[in-house]
Amino acid sequence: MRRPATTESGFGLVEAIVALAIVSLALTTLYRALSSAVHTAARVQVHDAALVLARTHLDSLGSDGTMQVGSVTGTYVNGLPWRLEVSALSTRSSGTEAAYRPFWVILEVFDRSGITLLKLETAKLARGAK
Repeated sequence: MRRPATTESGFGLVEAIVALAIVSLALTTLYRALSSAVHTAARVQVHDAALVLARTHLDSLGSDGTMQVGSVTGTYVNGLPWRLEVSALSTRSSGTEAAYRPFWVILEVFDRSGITLLKLETAKLARGAK
């Protein structure tokens, strides 16, 4: 006895093309997600390095006991530019050389394209530089 011929004997050309299109869309989405994750991880790593350098920079300010009012720019060893602004919070002086007064310190770190990565602000006590 012979079996009757069927028209449904596996995948046809249309089904294979549809399956290939679905797989390619899924792979494209996965690639974009992984690419975005890698880019974000690199950005976080740069931000963390900038934060460590900026905090060290702020900690060292006024370590000699004096503070210079004004604005200064520079570049860290990893190539990130920074800007430091120091302003006196009080212009009152007690008349003695050893008088400490408060200063407001703003430190901004930028990425290589000039976009602000972080901005740290704090008050510090020091003698004003002459």
